[in-house]
Amino acid sequence: MIKVILLVVMIVLTISCAPKIIRHGYEITQEQKNNCDIAITQNKEFTEDVTEIISRIEIDDTGFTVNCDEKEIINILKTEGCSMNADVINIIQEKRPDFWSTCYRASAEFIRLNENVNNEPIMSDAKYQESEINKRMIDDRAGRVIRMGVSAVIGLVIGFLI
Repeated sequence: MIKVILLVVMIVLTISCAPKIIRHGYEITQEQKNNCDIAITQNKEFTEDVTEIISRIEIDDTGFTVNCDEKEIINILKTEGCSMNADVINIIQEKRPDFWSTCYRASAEFIRLNENVNNEPIMSDAKYQESEINKRMIDDRAGRVIRMGVSAVIGLVIGFLI
């Protein structure tokens, strides 16, 4: 019986290490995945005559997720957007790592520019340049260390009181 329980625990922990991806209106197979240079914006308003929202995605924490920093999640968004031939990833909601989750979480729309309209190329927001993402990740790691220290102290205090 113990072997069965350990096997189930190992399977759950192994499967649950990846971020939870909720795709709205599409599925991507491993063969479809590719990378490209795609613009990333945040809460940008697009007019319907110039663009089309292809689909939406939510990337969240499973509770056991590892390797879910901002850079990794942005890479997932880029891969998904490129695989659908989107021109822009418009992040509509993001959550930084906090006390409840060590993961960067985001919801985004994949947008394609209409071909029949003379569009100016859309540039990524400056905050999604790699150097800016790296700066925020350093801050996130520092915050995580502080939260872990505070949690350890609170745990020790409660342990001594009990």
